[in-house]
Amino acid sequence: RIAVAHHVPCENCSYCKDGHETTCEQLRSTNIDPGGFAEFIRVPAANVQNGLHPLPNSMSYETGTFVEPLGCVIRGQRSANIRKDDTLLIIGCGITGILHLKLALTKEVRRVYMTDVDDFRLQLAKKFGASVTINAKDGPSQAILATRVIVCTGSQDALTRGLSCLDRGGVMLYFAGPKSGVSMPIAMPTLKDEITFTTSYGASPKNMHEAIKMLTDKLITVEDMVTHKLPLGKAQEGFNLTVKPEKSLKIIICPSEK
Repeated sequence: RIAVAHHVPCENCSYCKDGHETTCEQLRSTNIDPGGFAEFIRVPAANVQNGLHPLPNSMSYETGTFVEPLGCVIRGQRSANIRKDDTLLIIGCGITGILHLKLALTKEVRRVYMTDVDDFRLQLAKKFGASVTINAKDGPSQAILATRVIVCTGSQDALTRGLSCLDRGGVMLYFAGPKSGVSMPIAMPTLKDEITFTTSYGASPKNMHEAIKMLTDKLITVEDMVTHKLPLGKAQEGFNLTVKPEKSLKIIICPSEK
């Protein structure tokens, strides 16, 4: 059993050698064909060479579906330099928001705030270890002063809230952006605050290996994030749940399910 990376870097260009593998031109041009829901897929030679990641027999297929998203989260937190003494604000309690929470807890981050507009997902965030959860519809999160902010939703409001909560010298990781070409005006902080604004995309082979190890060693558990397992015939229902969450978080399509 293996996890197949849909994009892979060349690991030889200047971007890869500088630690920016996910900006590599090859990564932007490689993909599996026709897609993950097909009975059979074509895997390009570059992906076979550098994008096939063996999974231990002890790992379930359900857990295996988290390898790539966790790899992305690992890369993002490296970019934001998440540290033990940080006060962290995570905006958005979807799959990546919860994975950011779980990874931050392995680093013993001092305090983790999480905001969302969905009460069910806020309850899950609290269950999984968030220090404080706030419904963004009910109250201002501006009272929070965080040394690190991770934005896991592409809304204008999330970006504005995140910047307003960022402490001087802090770092904001814009983990989920808007659609390409969308312009979002923001009120820039004063230069005296010396904040850092950074982005992150995808996962390198190294990030994928680290994700597999963390899942194998149970440093991060993800089975409790799965709320729905649906047969292939109900794939559309799964997509509908991701668009309008109704007590759902991680939805897995299982071809073997009846």
